[in-house]
Amino acid sequence: MDEAFLHHVWMFKRFNHHNLILGNGKRLSILNYGNHNRNSGPDFLNATLKIDHTIWHGHIEIHIRSKDWTAHKHNKDPAYNNVILHVVYEDNGPVTTESGIKPVCLELKGRIDMCLVSNYKGLFDRHLNIPCKNFISTIDHTYINIYLERLLTERLQSKTRHILRVLKNVAGDWEQCLYVLILAYIGGPVNKVAFEELANRVPYKLISKYLDKALSAEALLFGQSDMLRRFEEDTYMKALKKEYAHLKRKHRLLAMTGNEWRFGTLRPQNSPALRIAQIAAIYLKNKALLSTILNAKTIKDLIAILDIETSRYWNRHFIPGKASSKKVKPFGMQTKTAIVINAFIPLLFARGILLNDEYLRILSIEFLAELKAEDNHIIKMWTRLGIHVDNCSQTQALIELKTQYCDKFKCLNCRLGTKLLLNAE
Repeated sequence: MDEAFLHHVWMFKRFNHHNLILGNGKRLSILNYGNHNRNSGPDFLNATLKIDHTIWHGHIEIHIRSKDWTAHKHNKDPAYNNVILHVVYEDNGPVTTESGIKPVCLELKGRIDMCLVSNYKGLFDRHLNIPCKNFISTIDHTYINIYLERLLTERLQSKTRHILRVLKNVAGDWEQCLYVLILAYIGGPVNKVAFEELANRVPYKLISKYLDKALSAEALLFGQSDMLRRFEEDTYMKALKKEYAHLKRKHRLLAMTGNEWRFGTLRPQNSPALRIAQIAAIYLKNKALLSTILNAKTIKDLIAILDIETSRYWNRHFIPGKASSKKVKPFGMQTKTAIVINAFIPLLFARGILLNDEYLRILSIEFLAELKAEDNHIIKMWTRLGIHVDNCSQTQALIELKTQYCDKFKCLNCRLGTKLLLNAE
Protein backbone atom coordinates (compact mmCIF):
# COMPACT_ATOMS: atom_id res chain seq x y z
CA MET A 1 0.00 0.00 0.00
CA ASP A 2 1.35 3.43 -0.90
CA GLU A 3 0.00 6.95 -1.46
CA ALA A 4 0.11 6.67 -5.25
CA PHE A 5 -2.27 3.72 -5.00
CA LEU A 6 -4.62 5.70 -2.74
CA HIS A 7 -4.51 8.59 -5.23
CA HIS A 8 -5.63 6.14 -7.91
CA VAL A 9 -8.39 4.82 -5.66
CA TRP A 10 -9.67 8.34 -4.99
CA MET A 11 -9.31 9.65 -8.55
CA PHE A 12 -11.19 6.73 -10.10
CA LYS A 13 -13.63 6.33 -7.17
CA ARG A 14 -12.51 2.74 -6.64
CA PHE A 15 -13.79 2.37 -3.09
CA ASN A 16 -17.13 1.82 -1.46
CA HIS A 17 -18.38 5.40 -1.28
CA HIS A 18 -21.84 4.60 0.03
CA ASN A 19 -22.89 5.60 3.54
CA LEU A 20 -19.69 7.51 4.26
CA ILE A 21 -19.27 8.39 7.91
CA LEU A 22 -16.41 10.63 9.03
CA GLY A 23 -14.26 10.21 12.11
CA ASN A 24 -16.39 12.77 13.92
CA GLY A 25 -19.56 10.79 13.16
CA LYS A 26 -20.92 13.17 10.53
CA ARG A 27 -22.23 11.99 7.17
CA LEU A 28 -20.18 12.79 4.06
CA SER A 29 -21.36 13.21 0.46
CA ILE A 30 -18.70 13.83 -2.21
CA LEU A 31 -20.02 16.24 -4.83
CA ASN A 32 -16.67 16.85 -6.56
CA TYR A 33 -13.57 14.74 -5.93
CA GLY A 34 -11.22 17.58 -6.91
CA ASN A 35 -8.46 17.90 -9.47
CA HIS A 36 -5.34 15.77 -9.05
CA ASN A 37 -2.39 18.01 -8.17
CA ARG A 38 1.03 16.67 -9.24
CA ASN A 39 2.88 19.72 -7.88
CA SER A 40 3.50 20.84 -4.32
CA GLY A 41 0.53 21.37 -2.02
CA PRO A 42 -2.60 19.30 -1.30
CA ASP A 43 -3.17 16.20 -3.44
CA PHE A 44 -6.59 17.15 -4.88
CA LEU A 45 -7.63 20.74 -5.42
CA ASN A 46 -11.01 22.48 -5.51
CA ALA A 47 -13.19 19.65 -4.23
CA THR A 48 -16.79 20.07 -3.10
CA LEU A 49 -18.23 18.12 -0.17
CA LYS A 50 -21.45 18.00 1.76
CA ILE A 51 -20.93 17.26 5.43
CA ASP A 52 -24.31 16.68 7.06
CA HIS A 53 -26.21 19.69 5.68
CA THR A 54 -23.28 22.04 4.98
CA ILE A 55 -21.51 22.48 1.62
CA TRP A 56 -17.69 22.81 1.77
CA HIS A 57 -15.28 23.91 -0.97
CA GLY A 58 -11.53 23.30 -0.62
CA HIS A 59 -8.72 20.80 -0.99
CA ILE A 60 -8.13 17.14 -0.10
CA GLU A 61 -4.96 15.56 1.27
CA ILE A 62 -4.29 11.81 1.17
CA HIS A 63 -2.04 9.71 3.41
CA ILE A 64 -1.57 6.09 4.41
CA ARG A 65 -2.02 7.00 8.08
CA SER A 66 -3.41 10.23 9.44
CA LYS A 67 -0.28 10.94 11.50
CA ASP A 68 1.69 11.16 8.22
CA TRP A 69 0.24 14.68 8.08
CA THR A 70 2.53 15.74 10.91
CA ALA A 71 5.44 13.62 9.66
CA HIS A 72 5.26 15.51 6.35
CA LYS A 73 5.12 18.83 8.29
CA HIS A 74 1.79 19.90 6.81
CA ASN A 75 0.91 21.21 10.28
CA LYS A 76 3.50 23.96 9.70
CA ASP A 77 2.63 24.73 6.08
CA PRO A 78 -0.06 27.36 5.36
CA ALA A 79 -0.60 25.79 1.91
CA TYR A 80 -2.66 23.11 3.71
CA ASN A 81 -4.90 25.50 5.66
CA ASN A 82 -7.70 25.07 3.12
CA VAL A 83 -7.79 21.26 3.34
CA ILE A 84 -11.42 20.30 4.05
CA LEU A 85 -10.95 16.51 4.07
CA HIS A 86 -8.10 14.26 5.15
CA VAL A 87 -8.41 10.90 3.35
CA VAL A 88 -6.39 8.06 4.89
CA TYR A 89 -6.19 4.32 4.72
CA GLU A 90 -5.93 4.13 8.50
CA ASP A 91 -7.01 6.81 10.95
CA ASN A 92 -4.57 6.81 13.87
CA GLY A 93 -5.42 10.19 15.35
CA PRO A 94 -6.51 13.78 14.61
CA VAL A 95 -4.25 16.38 12.97
CA THR A 96 -4.13 20.16 12.89
CA THR A 97 -3.43 22.71 10.16
CA GLU A 98 -0.99 25.58 10.54
CA SER A 99 -3.97 27.85 11.30
CA GLY A 100 -5.16 25.56 14.09
CA ILE A 101 -8.11 23.86 12.29
CA LYS A 102 -8.64 20.10 12.59
CA PRO A 103 -9.67 18.80 9.12
CA VAL A 104 -12.24 15.99 9.18
CA CYS A 105 -10.95 12.52 8.32
CA LEU A 106 -12.29 9.76 6.06
CA GLU A 107 -10.81 6.29 6.63
CA LEU A 108 -10.76 3.98 3.58
CA LYS A 109 -9.73 0.83 5.43
CA GLY A 110 -12.36 -1.81 4.76
CA ARG A 111 -13.74 0.15 1.78
CA ILE A 112 -11.16 -0.95 -0.83
CA ASP A 113 -11.59 -4.28 -2.60
CA MET A 114 -8.55 -6.40 -1.70
CA CYS A 115 -8.56 -7.82 -5.24
CA LEU A 116 -7.63 -4.33 -6.42
CA VAL A 117 -4.73 -4.26 -3.95
CA SER A 118 -3.62 -7.69 -5.15
CA ASN A 119 -3.80 -6.60 -8.80
CA TYR A 120 -1.70 -3.53 -8.02
CA LYS A 121 1.01 -5.62 -6.37
CA GLY A 122 0.93 -8.18 -9.17
CA LEU A 123 1.11 -5.75 -12.07
CA PHE A 124 4.07 -3.65 -10.95
CA ASP A 125 7.32 -5.29 -9.85
CA ARG A 126 9.88 -2.92 -8.33
CA HIS A 127 12.66 -5.41 -9.12
CA LEU A 128 12.16 -5.09 -12.89
CA ASN A 129 13.79 -2.34 -14.99
CA ILE A 130 10.30 -1.68 -16.37
CA PRO A 131 7.85 -2.58 -13.57
CA CYS A 132 4.96 -3.51 -15.88
CA LYS A 133 7.09 -5.28 -18.50
CA ASN A 134 5.16 -8.56 -18.12
CA PHE A 135 1.85 -6.89 -18.97
CA ILE A 136 2.57 -3.92 -21.24
CA SER A 137 2.00 -6.03 -24.37
CA THR A 138 -1.72 -6.12 -23.48
CA ILE A 139 -2.05 -2.35 -24.09
CA ASP A 140 -3.16 -1.26 -27.55
CA HIS A 141 -0.33 0.30 -29.60
CA THR A 142 -2.50 3.23 -30.62
CA TYR A 143 -3.06 4.09 -26.96
CA ILE A 144 0.70 3.90 -26.32
CA ASN A 145 1.51 6.15 -29.28
CA ILE A 146 -0.98 8.77 -28.11
CA TYR A 147 0.63 8.74 -24.67
CA LEU A 148 4.09 9.09 -26.21
CA GLU A 149 3.01 12.41 -27.71
CA ARG A 150 2.18 13.64 -24.21
CA LEU A 151 5.48 12.30 -22.83
CA LEU A 152 7.46 14.15 -25.50
CA THR A 153 5.83 17.40 -24.43
CA GLU A 154 6.68 16.61 -20.79
CA ARG A 155 10.31 16.00 -21.74
CA LEU A 156 10.60 19.24 -23.67
CA GLN A 157 8.91 21.14 -20.84
CA SER A 158 11.36 19.64 -18.35
CA LYS A 159 14.29 20.70 -20.52
CA THR A 160 12.70 24.12 -20.85
CA ARG A 161 12.66 24.51 -17.06
CA HIS A 162 16.38 23.69 -17.01
CA ILE A 163 17.10 26.17 -19.80
CA LEU A 164 15.16 28.90 -18.03
CA ARG A 165 17.27 28.30 -14.91
CA VAL A 166 20.43 28.61 -17.01
CA LEU A 167 19.03 31.73 -18.66
CA LYS A 168 18.37 33.26 -15.26
CA ASN A 169 21.95 32.51 -14.17
CA VAL A 170 23.33 34.29 -17.26
CA ALA A 171 21.11 37.36 -16.87
CA GLY A 172 18.90 36.53 -19.84
CA ASP A 173 21.75 36.27 -22.37
CA TRP A 174 20.54 33.71 -24.95
CA GLU A 175 23.97 33.46 -26.62
CA GLN A 176 25.61 32.56 -23.30
CA CYS A 177 22.75 30.19 -22.46
CA LEU A 178 23.28 28.29 -25.73
CA TYR A 179 27.04 28.27 -25.11
CA VAL A 180 26.55 26.73 -21.64
CA LEU A 181 24.17 24.08 -23.01
CA ILE A 182 26.61 23.04 -25.74
CA LEU A 183 29.62 22.85 -23.44
CA ALA A 184 27.70 20.96 -20.74
CA TYR A 185 26.39 18.38 -23.19
CA ILE A 186 29.67 17.88 -25.05
CA GLY A 187 31.37 17.40 -21.70
CA GLY A 188 29.28 14.30 -21.10
CA PRO A 189 28.28 13.06 -17.64
CA VAL A 190 31.92 12.74 -16.51
CA ASN A 191 33.04 16.31 -17.32
CA LYS A 192 29.73 18.17 -17.42
CA VAL A 193 30.47 20.30 -14.35
CA ALA A 194 33.99 21.11 -15.56
CA PHE A 195 32.71 22.29 -18.95
CA GLU A 196 30.05 24.42 -17.28
CA GLU A 197 32.81 26.05 -15.26
CA LEU A 198 34.81 26.60 -18.45
CA ALA A 199 31.77 28.36 -19.94
CA ASN A 200 31.93 30.75 -16.97
CA ARG A 201 35.70 31.30 -17.25
CA VAL A 202 35.50 31.92 -21.01
CA PRO A 203 32.05 33.49 -21.53
CA TYR A 204 30.62 33.80 -25.01
CA LYS A 205 31.13 37.57 -25.07
CA LEU A 206 34.85 37.01 -24.59
CA ILE A 207 35.43 34.19 -27.07
CA SER A 208 33.24 35.92 -29.67
CA LYS A 209 35.92 38.63 -29.91
CA TYR A 210 38.39 36.07 -31.26
CA LEU A 211 36.36 34.01 -33.72
CA ASP A 212 38.42 35.29 -36.62
CA LYS A 213 41.58 33.66 -35.23
CA ALA A 214 41.63 29.96 -34.33
CA LEU A 215 44.84 30.19 -32.28
CA SER A 216 43.38 32.86 -29.98
CA ALA A 217 40.08 31.01 -29.52
CA GLU A 218 41.84 27.77 -28.64
CA ALA A 219 44.35 29.59 -26.42
CA LEU A 220 41.50 31.08 -24.39
CA LEU A 221 39.75 27.76 -23.92
CA PHE A 222 42.83 25.67 -23.22
CA GLY A 223 44.47 28.32 -21.06
CA GLN A 224 41.39 28.93 -18.92
CA SER A 225 40.82 25.16 -18.57
CA ASP A 226 44.39 24.95 -17.18
CA MET A 227 45.23 22.20 -19.66
CA LEU A 228 48.27 24.01 -21.03
CA ARG A 229 50.16 23.18 -17.84
CA ARG A 230 49.42 19.47 -17.64
CA PHE A 231 50.64 18.16 -21.01
CA GLU A 232 53.97 17.83 -22.80
CA GLU A 233 55.05 20.83 -24.80
CA ASP A 234 55.34 20.79 -28.57
CA THR A 235 55.41 23.61 -31.11
CA TYR A 236 51.66 24.12 -31.10
CA MET A 237 51.36 24.00 -27.32
CA LYS A 238 54.10 26.61 -27.04
CA ALA A 239 52.19 28.83 -29.46
CA LEU A 240 48.99 28.43 -27.42
CA LYS A 241 50.85 29.23 -24.19
CA LYS A 242 52.35 32.39 -25.67
CA GLU A 243 48.99 33.57 -26.99
CA TYR A 244 47.22 32.75 -23.72
CA ALA A 245 49.80 34.67 -21.69
CA HIS A 246 48.99 37.73 -23.79
CA LEU A 247 45.21 37.24 -23.49
CA LYS A 248 45.43 36.53 -19.77
CA ARG A 249 47.15 39.85 -19.13
CA LYS A 250 44.86 41.73 -21.49
CA HIS A 251 41.62 40.46 -19.95
CA ARG A 252 42.90 39.80 -16.40
CA LEU A 253 41.79 36.19 -16.56
CA LEU A 254 41.74 33.62 -13.77
CA ALA A 255 42.07 30.02 -14.94
CA MET A 256 40.50 26.88 -13.51
CA THR A 257 42.61 24.81 -11.13
CA GLY A 258 42.76 21.88 -13.54
CA ASN A 259 41.60 19.45 -10.86
CA GLU A 260 38.07 19.53 -12.26
CA TRP A 261 38.92 17.47 -15.36
CA ARG A 262 38.48 13.71 -15.59
CA PHE A 263 40.34 11.76 -18.26
CA GLY A 264 40.35 8.33 -16.59
CA THR A 265 39.13 5.53 -18.84
CA LEU A 266 37.39 7.79 -21.37
CA ARG A 267 37.63 6.69 -24.97
CA PRO A 268 40.14 8.86 -26.93
CA GLN A 269 37.38 10.60 -28.93
CA ASN A 270 35.76 11.68 -25.64
CA SER A 271 38.95 13.27 -24.33
CA PRO A 272 38.00 16.64 -22.80
CA ALA A 273 40.99 18.19 -24.59
CA LEU A 274 39.69 17.09 -27.99
CA ARG A 275 36.18 18.23 -27.01
CA ILE A 276 37.53 21.70 -26.25
CA ALA A 277 39.11 21.85 -29.71
CA GLN A 278 35.78 20.77 -31.23
CA ILE A 279 33.90 23.47 -29.30
CA ALA A 280 36.31 26.05 -30.70
CA ALA A 281 35.67 24.63 -34.18
CA ILE A 282 31.88 24.92 -33.77
CA TYR A 283 32.12 28.62 -32.95
CA LEU A 284 34.88 29.38 -35.45
CA LYS A 285 32.64 27.99 -38.21
CA ASN A 286 29.40 29.53 -36.89
CA LYS A 287 30.22 33.04 -35.75
CA ALA A 288 26.51 33.82 -35.19
CA LEU A 289 25.48 30.41 -33.90
CA LEU A 290 22.25 31.40 -32.16
CA SER A 291 20.99 33.21 -35.25
CA THR A 292 21.94 30.24 -37.44
CA ILE A 293 19.95 27.86 -35.22
CA LEU A 294 16.93 30.17 -35.08
CA ASN A 295 16.89 30.53 -38.86
CA ALA A 296 17.16 26.79 -39.57
CA LYS A 297 14.33 25.61 -41.80
CA THR A 298 15.05 21.89 -41.86
CA ILE A 299 16.65 19.33 -39.60
CA LYS A 300 19.47 19.08 -42.14
CA ASP A 301 20.21 22.76 -41.51
CA LEU A 302 20.72 22.05 -37.81
CA ILE A 303 22.91 19.02 -38.38
CA ALA A 304 25.01 20.90 -40.95
CA ILE A 305 26.01 23.38 -38.22
CA LEU A 306 28.09 20.58 -36.71
CA ASP A 307 29.91 19.65 -39.91
CA ILE A 308 33.15 21.02 -38.49
CA GLU A 309 36.88 20.62 -38.90
CA THR A 310 39.22 21.25 -36.01
CA SER A 311 42.54 22.99 -36.60
CA ARG A 312 45.11 20.74 -38.29
CA TYR A 313 46.92 19.97 -35.06
CA TRP A 314 43.95 17.95 -33.86
CA ASN A 315 43.98 15.68 -36.89
CA ARG A 316 46.67 13.67 -35.13
CA HIS A 317 46.08 14.47 -31.46
CA PHE A 318 43.47 13.27 -29.00
CA ILE A 319 45.32 15.02 -26.17
CA PRO A 320 47.84 17.90 -26.38
CA GLY A 321 51.51 17.10 -26.77
CA LYS A 322 51.05 13.46 -27.73
CA ALA A 323 50.67 12.61 -31.41
CA SER A 324 48.39 9.75 -32.40
CA SER A 325 48.87 7.32 -35.26
CA LYS A 326 45.11 7.29 -35.71
CA LYS A 327 43.59 10.25 -37.51
CA VAL A 328 41.00 12.08 -35.45
CA LYS A 329 37.67 12.24 -37.23
CA PRO A 330 35.10 15.06 -37.01
CA PHE A 331 31.80 14.51 -35.22
CA GLY A 332 30.06 11.33 -36.31
CA MET A 333 26.38 11.42 -37.21
CA GLN A 334 25.39 9.99 -33.81
CA THR A 335 27.23 12.75 -31.94
CA LYS A 336 25.86 15.50 -34.18
CA THR A 337 22.34 14.18 -33.73
CA ALA A 338 22.78 13.99 -29.96
CA ILE A 339 23.90 17.63 -29.75
CA VAL A 340 20.93 18.70 -31.88
CA ILE A 341 18.53 16.70 -29.66
CA ASN A 342 19.94 17.83 -26.33
CA ALA A 343 21.00 21.42 -26.99
CA PHE A 344 19.68 22.96 -30.20
CA ILE A 345 16.09 21.69 -30.23
CA PRO A 346 15.41 22.22 -26.49
CA LEU A 347 16.66 25.80 -26.86
CA LEU A 348 14.28 26.37 -29.78
CA PHE A 349 11.38 24.95 -27.80
CA ALA A 350 12.25 26.94 -24.66
CA ARG A 351 12.52 30.15 -26.66
CA GLY A 352 9.14 29.38 -28.20
CA ILE A 353 7.64 28.95 -24.72
CA LEU A 354 9.23 32.07 -23.24
CA LEU A 355 8.45 34.31 -26.22
CA ASN A 356 5.06 32.70 -26.88
CA ASP A 357 6.23 31.76 -30.37
CA GLU A 358 4.02 28.90 -31.58
CA TYR A 359 6.10 28.49 -34.75
CA LEU A 360 9.25 27.63 -32.79
CA ARG A 361 7.39 25.18 -30.52
CA ILE A 362 5.87 23.31 -33.44
CA LEU A 363 9.11 23.41 -35.42
CA SER A 364 11.01 21.85 -32.50
CA ILE A 365 8.63 18.89 -32.39
CA GLU A 366 8.69 18.52 -36.18
CA PHE A 367 12.50 18.46 -36.14
CA LEU A 368 12.47 15.58 -33.65
CA ALA A 369 9.96 13.67 -35.77
CA GLU A 370 12.27 14.03 -38.78
CA LEU A 371 15.24 12.51 -36.97
CA LYS A 372 15.92 8.79 -37.08
CA ALA A 373 15.01 6.84 -33.93
CA GLU A 374 17.79 6.71 -31.35
CA ASP A 375 19.49 3.41 -30.64
CA ASN A 376 20.58 3.08 -27.01
CA HIS A 377 20.09 0.68 -24.11
CA ILE A 378 16.84 2.34 -22.98
CA ILE A 379 15.27 2.12 -26.42
CA LYS A 380 16.41 -1.50 -26.76
CA MET A 381 14.47 -2.30 -23.55
CA TRP A 382 11.28 -0.95 -25.07
CA THR A 383 11.69 -2.53 -28.48
CA ARG A 384 12.23 -5.93 -26.85
CA LEU A 385 8.80 -5.45 -25.28
CA GLY A 386 7.24 -4.88 -28.70
CA ILE A 387 7.14 -1.07 -28.63
CA HIS A 388 7.75 0.05 -32.22
CA VAL A 389 9.57 3.33 -32.81
CA ASP A 390 9.87 5.27 -36.06
CA ASN A 391 11.60 8.49 -35.10
CA CYS A 392 13.38 10.53 -32.46
CA SER A 393 10.23 12.12 -31.04
CA GLN A 394 9.10 8.63 -29.97
CA THR A 395 12.48 7.61 -28.57
CA GLN A 396 12.72 10.84 -26.58
CA ALA A 397 9.27 10.11 -25.15
CA LEU A 398 10.32 6.57 -24.19
CA ILE A 399 13.43 7.91 -22.46
CA GLU A 400 11.15 10.24 -20.48
CA LEU A 401 8.88 7.31 -19.59
CA LYS A 402 11.79 5.18 -18.37
CA THR A 403 13.68 7.85 -16.41
CA GLN A 404 10.77 9.80 -14.91
CA TYR A 405 8.21 7.05 -14.32
CA CYS A 406 9.65 3.52 -14.44
CA ASP A 407 12.89 4.31 -12.60
CA LYS A 408 10.97 6.24 -9.91
CA PHE A 409 8.21 3.61 -9.71
CA LYS A 410 5.56 6.22 -10.52
CA CYS A 411 3.38 3.59 -12.16
CA LEU A 412 0.09 5.16 -11.19
CA ASN A 413 1.19 8.59 -12.40
CA CYS A 414 1.75 6.89 -15.77
CA ARG A 415 -1.22 6.47 -18.10
CA LEU A 416 -0.03 2.99 -19.09
CA GLY A 417 0.10 1.87 -15.48
CA THR A 418 -3.30 3.39 -14.74
CA LYS A 419 -4.80 1.65 -17.76
CA LEU A 420 -3.37 -1.71 -16.74
CA LEU A 421 -4.84 -1.41 -13.26
CA LEU A 422 -8.22 -0.27 -14.58
CA ASN A 423 -8.28 -3.22 -16.98
CA ALA A 424 -7.32 -5.77 -14.33
CA GLU A 425 -10.81 -6.61 -13.19
